[in-house]
Amino acid sequence: MDRVRLPLPQFRKPSVRLEDELEDTKRLQYLKNLRMEKARGLLETTALRIKQVRLAVGYQSHHHFFQDFKKQFGLTPSKYREQYLTVTVTKSEPTRKQ
Repeated sequence: MDRVRLPLPQFRKPSVRLEDELEDTKRLQYLKNLRMEKARGLLETTALRIKQVRLAVGYQSHHHFFQDFKKQFGLTPSKYREQYLTVTVTKSEPTRKQ
């Protein structure tokens, strides 16, 4: 009986796979940063509800949106908007003479 030789699968070197994984991670982080910056801008410039902002930047999960936003900016989206509005109002109020 003759043996049939099948070609061996071609595997990439482990270092190439690791580089690809790092590139994928960088791309994902870049996209996450873009989404978070867009969310921050919407919180600062619109009266959209947090849920509307979350959906506008592509987050289906309330938990992941809050978690990622807080990780990037140090505050939850609602606290960030509250603080931003307080700072903006304070800066725009005219100084009163006593």
